[in-house]
Amino acid sequence: MTFQQDGLLTIESLRAFRAAFRRLANARKLTAQHMALHAIIMGKPLNRAFSPITNATKLANGRNPWDGAASAIAGLAHSPDAACVAAFEADTLELARALARQALPAIMKMEA
Repeated sequence: MTFQQDGLLTIESLRAFRAAFRRLANARKLTAQHMALHAIIMGKPLNRAFSPITNATKLANGRNPWDGAASAIAGLAHSPDAACVAAFEADTLELARALARQALPAIMKMEA
């Protein structure tokens, strides 16, 4: 699933987002929510930020191949972690949360 990024952020907001993301990456503090947020804001497909679960035992026990991505998107949509709230501008985070809420049903249907 790809998110469209055309005109979502101003140039200043995009620069601030990239700088905050780079700071977290350099500090090795990135979480799955940060990767989902980056994919949404940058208009990247989620399968570039996440890989599907391929462990046969986990899949046999009912796991969805894209549970990792779905969990990160659900967390971002409903209760972003403290690092997301602190690192990124409020308007950027709110926009990403709205897009995550829209995308969640489609992610739940994705297959490996």
